[in-house]
Amino acid sequence: TIRKAIDSTIGTLECKNINPIYIEAVHDGICGNVVNGLGLAFVILLTLSICLMVLITLRASWLHQRDTDFDDKMYGENEVAGNMVVNEHEEYLAYISRYKHEWE
Repeated sequence: TIRKAIDSTIGTLECKNINPIYIEAVHDGICGNVVNGLGLAFVILLTLSICLMVLITLRASWLHQRDTDFDDKMYGENEVAGNMVVNEHEEYLAYISRYKHEWE
């Protein structure tokens, strides 16, 4: 009985029985799923790259707009900005006074 069970197991594991299952699994995986996955990855990366190119292209105009807004909020030498503590303002004026001659 053990001999029959071993012979049955060996017969089941022969190449002619395993090969069709293996070929179907590998063929479906490579020819079906991989191709679909690569196509989807290509579309996603193409869309992402176009969006990033637009983002990088428009970045300069956004920064320019922000700098223009910043110029409207400049304070005079003796004015303290609303969010600055007086000590910070004095330190700022001392720092700027070292380089003031370069601006004149």
